[in-house]
Amino acid sequence: MPRFTEKTVIITGAAGTMGVGMVRRFAAEDARAVIGARQREQVADLLDELGGDRAVFARLDVTTEQDWTAAVATAEAAFGPVSVLVNNAARAIVGTTMSLPPPDDFREVIDTNLVGTFLGTRAAVPSMRRRGGGSIVNINSTAGIGATGELIVGIDDQPTPRLAGVDEIGSLVPFVASDDAGYSTGAEFVADGGSLLGPVPATKL
Repeated sequence: MPRFTEKTVIITGAAGTMGVGMVRRFAAEDARAVIGARQREQVADLLDELGGDRAVFARLDVTTEQDWTAAVATAEAAFGPVSVLVNNAARAIVGTTMSLPPPDDFREVIDTNLVGTFLGTRAAVPSMRRRGGGSIVNINSTAGIGATGELIVGIDDQPTPRLAGVDEIGSLVPFVASDDAGYSTGAEFVADGGSLLGPVPATKL
């Protein structure tokens, strides 16, 4: 049974592979999706695929408060108050403290990953309250949970020696956002193939 019938879902970073997968999973469960991206051209095919009765575009630079205000207004005008916000947009720079690029690049990471999430939450909550409640899912790297001594951790060394499939993340997010997870709040749900457990010891014969 669809879990998001008559529910409005805003997904940021929807032009990326993971974002597209999430939009499709929510749409498959009868959600009305607000596809947040910097340019409409980035998600034009996805909009055509879903149709205007199931998805609308919101131009969204997550670091800009005005864009967030407009995105929520777009959502409400098209489908009604927001039920779910998925803060999926992200920026990453790989390096050590001393090797990172100039501070402006670091500030862009902070503005996208932290300030953007803050602004989105602040913009969506009043709409959720008008509906009577909602769910906010913040997508993060495992770097936000545990540090590493390596810049690149070998996939072959983790307990599940492969990258995650889009559907493996795409199926977790709707569950977390649904009423099925209604008693879970302020929690971390980890889908990392066991990388936080550390490398698998070499088998000794």
